[in-house]
Amino acid sequence: VYGSVFEQIFQGEKDGFLSEGNIDYNDMPNAHLGEVSMGNSKSDWEDISAFYAAWEAFSSCLSYAWEDIYHLYDIKEAPNRRIRRLMEEDNRKKRKTAKKERIDEVCALVRFVKKRDPRVKKQREKIQREQEQRQAEKMREAEERKKEVAVAREEWRAEAERNMAEQEAADLDAGRIRLADLDSDDDYDYGGGKRGKKKKGKRKGKGKQKNTNYSGRREETGDDFNNDHMPEEIADATNDIGIPSENSSNIEC
Repeated sequence: VYGSVFEQIFQGEKDGFLSEGNIDYNDMPNAHLGEVSMGNSKSDWEDISAFYAAWEAFSSCLSYAWEDIYHLYDIKEAPNRRIRRLMEEDNRKKRKTAKKERIDEVCALVRFVKKRDPRVKKQREKIQREQEQRQAEKMREAEERKKEVAVAREEWRAEAERNMAEQEAADLDAGRIRLADLDSDDDYDYGGGKRGKKKKGKRKGKGKQKNTNYSGRREETGDDFNNDHMPEEIADATNDIGIPSENSSNIEC
């Protein structure tokens, strides 16, 4: 039914184009509308899609001169050029408005028919199923990749643990060997070379020097108490009672 409606619309465009003085309707801007057909329930989707694509871009090729407010003789009878231009501008506006209304009507009809076309609905359902299948396939591939990554991670962890255990065992064996070396050589110095035994003589010598110094300090301390260092009053008192000083060179009996 709607196929015949679209055929009538195209026929009206063709007739109007020829009635306006045009000779070949192939010169129509929308002549491609005659090359597509709405088809039937057994038509291929490519043909159906081409039909709707052509009519959804519909544009009328008519001039819509019958919508003019002022006819040609009215414009010629205008008093001056400015009035004529205003009249012509009003006619152009009316034609433009009528053409737009016609295009909107046809496009609305195309949308109405396409929305209720069972073939279009079937194709949309098919596309929806294919999208869902692709989405499910992507999810399945993602799950597989996730499992593969998890397995690879576990294998890597197990390999790392084995390597670590082997390294620890090797370090432990090396430590045992080193301990055996230390037990056989107690003088091993980790700072470099072997440590030598301390010489007792040097320590003893140092002790003597300390004692010598100590004795010297004691002697010096004793010198502090001679008459040379005594206060003058005490020295005089000592001489008065006849006590000889340590510095006296002659001792009388």
